[in-house]
Amino acid sequence: MKTAQNTYSKFSQEQVDRIFKAAAIAANKMRIPLAKMAVEDTGMGVLEDKIIKNHFASEY
Repeated sequence: MKTAQNTYSKFSQEQVDRIFKAAAIAANKMRIPLAKMAVEDTGMGVLEDKIIKNHFASEY
């Protein structure tokens, strides 16, 4: 963990922005399967609402 932390601490803001943008895009692409897993695992929630929540969480 400390090695990764040390490496990331030297990244420029542009590099950090690219990493987080890639993570957000990946999360958005998986918003439906992630929502399905959440509903199946917990037995709670409305699938469509979780999809919308995942979309906004990954975009903003």
